[in-house]
Amino acid sequence: MRSLRIGLSAFAVAAIGVAAVLWFKRRQSVRPRGVIHMGEARSDGRGGGSAVLSVKFGHTGTEVRLDERYGLASEWAAAPTWQELITHEGAERFRDLLRVAPRVRGSSLRLYRGRLHEGTQRASKCMGPPKDRTKIDEGRYNGKGQIVLYLCDQEYGVFRELKADRLDIQRFALPVDALKILDVTILPADHFLRQAFSLAEECMVEDRGPKSYFFSQTLAELVAGQFDGMRVPGVQGNAGAHYSNVIIFRPTSWSDWLEPGADPYVADRS
Repeated sequence: MRSLRIGLSAFAVAAIGVAAVLWFKRRQSVRPRGVIHMGEARSDGRGGGSAVLSVKFGHTGTEVRLDERYGLASEWAAAPTWQELITHEGAERFRDLLRVAPRVRGSSLRLYRGRLHEGTQRASKCMGPPKDRTKIDEGRYNGKGQIVLYLCDQEYGVFRELKADRLDIQRFALPVDALKILDVTILPADHFLRQAFSLAEECMVEDRGPKSYFFSQTLAELVAGQFDGMRVPGVQGNAGAHYSNVIIFRPTSWSDWLEPGADPYVADRS
């Protein structure tokens, strides 16, 4: 959010806040998908005040401040080439902040993974990431042919991600005490990492964000240089049905993370 400190009335602060929203819409090459709103005008007791701008994303349930850092993230996301993405000022700031970014805490995290049900229930050995790189398409956080493990913290999130009515579901018990997992979901609204990921969540969304996954894949590559994985908001949610995804970058031990005694089961979309 952009703080506007002026020696005017709260009404004037509000008016300038509206003007700032219009400025952001004109300036940004990447437009946020959400409800832009202004926080409550506050007086500083000396005739001044401040207006706070943010965008609330209904599909993820997260809020992001519209400030100069968000502007930098927007310019970074709009970089047209891979070389410009990895050498941009935003990339340098992102790398620096990763060094002190929060990780998922605890001993174990229950997560879910789904595969389309094809008539016969799969065994657990079939519920990991694809083995054949030639059959792996690019995704939001992986390049074509790149093996990663996508997991979800809610069963209904798996259905939303796969857009299916019947799935084979496998539960995982991820040992987060033994893995270093970046936790994007707990970052505050004015954190540059949170702002950058809000734009990654818009990649390949028609009339909204970048026209490719270059930016979101760039973030994943930068995170993979310092973490084993990351927890991010799921992008297919809506009000009352938000969830998180966990992406593991080097899932060679995925079979060790199966929840003990939990075989795959067939589930229908509720």
